[in-house]
Amino acid sequence: MHNGTTLTYLDDAGARVIAPSARLPIRTERLSPWGLDPDHSAVAVISTQSDTPADQLAAGETLSAVLLLATAHELATSPVVDIPERDVVRDEATRCGNRAQYPQAIVRIGLRRFPIPPRTHRRTTHDVLQAR
Repeated sequence: MHNGTTLTYLDDAGARVIAPSARLPIRTERLSPWGLDPDHSAVAVISTQSDTPADQLAAGETLSAVLLLATAHELATSPVVDIPERDVVRDEATRCGNRAQYPQAIVRIGLRRFPIPPRTHRRTTHDVLQAR
């Protein structure tokens, strides 16, 4: 990425390894008894070369860009930023081609299962704010 972060998509094996520690549902076979269609999800790791506050901010900017892009394409996302087992995530990201050392976030991206709700009515600024 442009700000010193790396985005790596994990293969199915890597997603299965990190799913328990990241608290992510990995595949929809678990959900098939409820009749939900597969979401064809992918799991990505956002990493940095070091773990400074500036790196964490850059990772947050990358996460924001990923979430906005996914939303623009009507994809569903499930971000995880509290990663309890960073070593496991780093090892799987490295195995899948990532050379960055510090995983900062995990994002599960898939097809939206439910229709997008209608936009809510927004009141004008004049209706909710009065100058005194």
